[in-house]
Amino acid sequence: MKHAPNLDFTRNRAAAQRWKKAFLAVLGLVAGVQIGVAAWRLQTMETQRSALDAQYRQLAGKNLRNGSTVLTADQMKAAGGARAMLDSLAVPWEGLLSAIEAARTQRILIDTIQPHSDDGSLSINVSCADFAGVAEFIARLGQQELLQDVMLVSEALPDNGGALRAVISANWRKAK
Repeated sequence: MKHAPNLDFTRNRAAAQRWKKAFLAVLGLVAGVQIGVAAWRLQTMETQRSALDAQYRQLAGKNLRNGSTVLTADQMKAAGGARAMLDSLAVPWEGLLSAIEAARTQRILIDTIQPHSDDGSLSINVSCADFAGVAEFIARLGQQELLQDVMLVSEALPDNGGALRAVISANWRKAK
């Protein structure tokens, strides 16, 4: 036997190679379309982000320019009332009143107590028959743990010979 028979039962090799090439071409086409769609989506999102950034900068610029709004008289009155209410909440009333009551003597009559929460100070208007009573009250206020820097701001004796009036200033210790 001179020639061995060709026992290749596959289809035509050239046809099989064409099918492989066609499959790879379709696979490449699908991948290319997917990459193209993803690039298009990315470009669309980038355009939207740029538009939103521009809107944000525009709104931020408007807010900076409109930062000083003019309030009406009623709004100013309401804001002042709200500020006074918040300031009164910042005052340690119970401790202040307890400290003042502990320092008060029988000769002292307290007329007004006016706290200033913005700087932590306190003004006390008192009446007393003599200056020694006011001096004793100031010394006793200075011994209170909550109060510091107690001093006499002013004192006056009325023309009709009544009680001595004095204004005392103190600072309260802020809570730590």
